[in-house]
Amino acid sequence: VVTEIFDGVECRVSQVDPEASWCEGLWKVSIIEDGTELGTIYLDLFSRENKAQQSAHFVVQCSRNKSEGDFQEAIVVLLCSFSGKRNGGNTLYLFPSEVKTLFHEFGHAIHSVFSSSKYHYLSGTRGG
Repeated sequence: VVTEIFDGVECRVSQVDPEASWCEGLWKVSIIEDGTELGTIYLDLFSRENKAQQSAHFVVQCSRNKSEGDFQEAIVVLLCSFSGKRNGGNTLYLFPSEVKTLFHEFGHAIHSVFSSSKYHYLSGTRGG
């Protein structure tokens, strides 16, 4: 699935192979601007046994400008514990509070992808 979120910026959404992830149901969102991948957001959205019952975004690798035009892409995990109620078929229902939390945390994740600095400790939500 490809969705344009801003002019020239798109999200490419795909499910991660369970063999290559830490859980089933993990989604990968690649953020691409004018053909250049800026970063990846992994979506671990639903509650499961032994999973932290919180919602947060975690920066695994920050985006930053390295030497002479070299760029380090961001890798971010959006971790939530939504109930994920299904009413038959592929339709998934979230409570209004879960939708609000999803957009809130996704906003932090997008900030971490688009915010770039020469110094990694100033990148993302830590510095600007």
